[in-house]
Amino acid sequence: MPDPTPGEIQSRRAVRGHILFCVGIFLALYIAWQLSKELEIIYVSALFAVVLTPIVLRITKFEIRGYHPLPPSPSLSSSPPPSFALPSS
Repeated sequence: MPDPTPGEIQSRRAVRGHILFCVGIFLALYIAWQLSKELEIIYVSALFAVVLTPIVLRITKFEIRGYHPLPPSPSLSSSPPPSFALPSS
């Protein structure tokens, strides 16, 4: 059998790459199918978090005679967290 030309070698590598890509996609789809309930729970939780965040922020800013129904939480604030600098030696 004659030695393959560089073009044939490159073609074989391309075909092998396409086959591995397809196997990887099928594997990812299989895993997603097996974890569909868990992925659905994560999606719905994220959706609730995005939808309810403005309401929670409004409630934390609400004040009745100096009383706040909920103390503001650092994780819900719209401002960036404070940066702490380490003292230089």
